[in-house]
Amino acid sequence: VLGGHWGETSIPNQEICTNTIVANNVIRNTGMDFMAATAIDNLGHYGFQVLHNDVADSQYMGIHQRIYAPNLKAAAGQGGSVISFNRVSLANVGQRYGVSDGAYIYTHGIWPNSVIQGNDINDLNCPMKDTFGMYFDNNSYGLTAISNVMRNVQPGRIGYNFVRAL
Repeated sequence: VLGGHWGETSIPNQEICTNTIVANNVIRNTGMDFMAATAIDNLGHYGFQVLHNDVADSQYMGIHQRIYAPNLKAAAGQGGSVISFNRVSLANVGQRYGVSDGAYIYTHGIWPNSVIQGNDINDLNCPMKDTFGMYFDNNSYGLTAISNVMRNVQPGRIGYNFVRAL
């Protein structure tokens, strides 16, 4: 599932994707032909809602939101995303093919007025240590993460990772 466009900052405001809801789906085995595939992708979209989905067996990230902005500023109108009450398990299973540095729920960039709430992140046991349950990468701010559960985490793994601005 893809919302938005890669390189959203170059698209005029009137063309930014808005107010899409991805709800009540079962999404499985994504990326068997493209190892860097993500199950649900939000690329600079406004009002993208991911609600009550069951996501598993993705080669790369389970739920991903990213804005590619060389100046690391939010595109006009970006934000307002909601990622709530999803079950995400067995993400980043493509690590055996060299795909890594990700998360079951991953954000990158500025997401004003966004919420990640009540998600069930299950079975965090990827072979490489650079996969996290939730990963707030470079300049991730403007969002609230609350009441998420991580379970069946391999001993010695870190569930959350926060990376400051570069």
